[in-house]
Amino acid sequence: MPILLLLLCLLPWFAGAQTPEASYRAFTERPEGSRSESLRIGWSLHYRGAMPHSAFAFAQAADGRVVWNFSGGQASPDAAREAAMAACGRAAQPLGAECRLFAIDGAVKGRAAITPASNRIGPLRASPLHFQHGPDSARGVVVWSHGRAAAIGGTRPDSRGSSTQGWVSLLNDAGWDVFRFDRDPYDDEVEPATAQLIAALPLLRQAGYQRIVLAGQSRGAWHSLLAAGRAPGPIHAVIAVAPAMHGSDGRNQNGALDDWRRLIGALPANGPRLAAVLFREDAFDPAPSARIERWEARMQQRQAPSLILSPATGPADHGAAAQLSFTQAWGLCLLRFVHEPTPPTGTLRDGCQAAR
Repeated sequence: MPILLLLLCLLPWFAGAQTPEASYRAFTERPEGSRSESLRIGWSLHYRGAMPHSAFAFAQAADGRVVWNFSGGQASPDAAREAAMAACGRAAQPLGAECRLFAIDGAVKGRAAITPASNRIGPLRASPLHFQHGPDSARGVVVWSHGRAAAIGGTRPDSRGSSTQGWVSLLNDAGWDVFRFDRDPYDDEVEPATAQLIAALPLLRQAGYQRIVLAGQSRGAWHSLLAAGRAPGPIHAVIAVAPAMHGSDGRNQNGALDDWRRLIGALPANGPRLAAVLFREDAFDPAPSARIERWEARMQQRQAPSLILSPATGPADHGAAAQLSFTQAWGLCLLRFVHEPTPPTGTLRDGCQAAR
């Protein structure tokens, strides 16, 4: 979807959102006047989900072609700069263009620096570069739960520095605050993590948030669905992207479909809105079609809105929702699912337009 059309579709939601302070307005502008839609989305939506320390770099060829990249969760601003420039440089080689550093930790040269959000509510922390509307002004709060990276040589990578996906920033622009449920990789087990997430729900209500959306990738999506089954009351919606618990090597997948059936069977008929994003080539999903069939059967028993996104084209692996193409094709659909009185429902494979 062209960025202009995307923004026009979002205007009704933006109209009710709090106006960000001046330092955040850089995220609404085109980097150095570029007309690239890809660059605009990369900067304004994807990079905003980065964790400190972070940096954004891009290159533009004489014919207008653009590549961009960003780094996040780095140990220092210098490390973030080096990582972003290196990634951009590799992508820019076919263009013969030079990469330019555009921002470090959200701060654009010559503009007011952004003070990253640092407030916490129980085990949750504010997403640093997303604008904080505050519970009195926000439409609600999105709680993002990251995935759990596979161990490498006995060491489990720390996902607390991972970025939120680009479509989450659409909700932020529409008036939703964004918090993160970050977990220590060595304590990130299903039951304790789900209990912590559930315990955070009344704290969000006490802070003043009336509507809560649980969203997550992989293990974080699984936690979100478990929480919705066990404590649905405070939850407005769940967006579960590539939910997974069993790994990708096959050893733990024999019972995966049974666990999936039990997971969705516990979801209440009248509870929160439920959206699942399931990819056709997900190595963590032993049987995507069977998963979809079980979800469809369970959702037919529910009165609350339910949705499956299973893109027929484009990237289709476990991390596909982090790609630019997913944000362009499906970001508005997820925003509509959260917001609209009559949201898109059913199983969608070729775009959200048919669900209007």
